[in-house]
Amino acid sequence: MSGEAIKISTGAPIPDGANAVVMEEYTHEDGDNLEVLTSVTPGENVSPAGEDFNKGDLVLKKGKLLGPAELAIIASAGFERVKVFKKPRIAVIITGSELVMPKINLEGAEVINSNHYTIKSMVESCLALPEMFHSIDDAKLVEELFKKLLGKYDALITTGGTAISKGDVVVDVAEKLGEVLIHGVSLRPGKPFGFAKIHDKPVFMLSGFPVAAMVQFDVFAREALLKMQGLTLKPLLVHKKATRKIPSTLGRTDYIRAKIEGQMIRPLKIKGSGIIRSMVESDSYIIIPENLEGIEEGAECEVLPYHSLKA
Repeated sequence: MSGEAIKISTGAPIPDGANAVVMEEYTHEDGDNLEVLTSVTPGENVSPAGEDFNKGDLVLKKGKLLGPAELAIIASAGFERVKVFKKPRIAVIITGSELVMPKINLEGAEVINSNHYTIKSMVESCLALPEMFHSIDDAKLVEELFKKLLGKYDALITTGGTAISKGDVVVDVAEKLGEVLIHGVSLRPGKPFGFAKIHDKPVFMLSGFPVAAMVQFDVFAREALLKMQGLTLKPLLVHKKATRKIPSTLGRTDYIRAKIEGQMIRPLKIKGSGIIRSMVESDSYIIIPENLEGIEEGAECEVLPYHSLKA
């Protein structure tokens, strides 16, 4: 009725006949009298039914990554359960007889197994679940590990053993157990990449050099791991001008580690496939297609920021 007000709690249904709510802090009570200190318009501080979505509306599209907001709207729509893609379990075999876990004092030809942490982190960045294993360069042991893991995991990733020198046994094992579809690509860094299918499971064979393995993962494995979860990778390619001339070789795609500086892109001078510091000091790849023989200073080039590769 005119001249009356009802006190309600936040979130309570609005009483019949009312069309606005004034916050309590803008009122003053004196017994049965209420002084309203501010004006309100119809609908103010009222959430109408169906303001978020109506019956028949699409709540979420298939393939949407479920974050806090997505989970909230699913619950708000009344769904207690929804169908989702399970996180794939990925077995990762780091091969190399010389590899040891981190320690200060190395002995003889020991090399610290940095790939254990690198590939584990990269798989996790794809929302997948990695399990880490290590094998010496022994064909029989690698074969036994392949057989054991391919029966339990959704995909297999290896590092090392993809070249053709003595002790590089991974590709031979993959060929024995299944079909090697790729061995060697026109890519720098990362030429000795391999891919196989064994018992309908994908096997990504990466280089043992840490930087090459990271590039190979970004170029060949990342999108596949996301697709296994119904997600589509949409990397953000931007265009920047090179701060200096960048040489390249026709017939090979180069992924140059670089640093974005405003509208410019500065290629790092560090080139080695084993120099991890180059990945730390860079924030993007300059991609030089195989049909280009380098990029001139000041020329526009395609740049792929690292952050755009994450799901």
